[in-house]
Amino acid sequence: MARRIFRNRETMKTLAETVKEKQQMNGQPPLIDSVKYKLRLGTELLMAYVKKEYTAVPVKSMIALIAGLLYFAMPLDVIPDFILPIGFLDDATVLLFVARTFNKDLKKFEAWKQEQSERIEDEEK
Repeated sequence: MARRIFRNRETMKTLAETVKEKQQMNGQPPLIDSVKYKLRLGTELLMAYVKKEYTAVPVKSMIALIAGLLYFAMPLDVIPDFILPIGFLDDATVLLFVARTFNKDLKKFEAWKQEQSERIEDEEK
């Protein structure tokens, strides 16, 4: 399923938007800060990839990212989300596993984002 989503930029965009919405839903237990950060970073990476702003990511890493975000976004989990607070434990575990799988790619994207931010600040001066 992740491969199919990877082939369609519009579907990738929809997935990123769904993940953002789920993160902002009321009544969700707070995710561990590192999970929350990796989730946000992964979502930003997906959107930058969709917009063709940042494409220096191996296909395998993108598919792993999509699979992890898809698991987070899907309402059917190993442990359903409505079983608070442990309902998000499986989501957090999957997201951390995916993030560790391609941590180098996430770090490269993070550095690229920082460079873009610094470049914009320099241009504004």
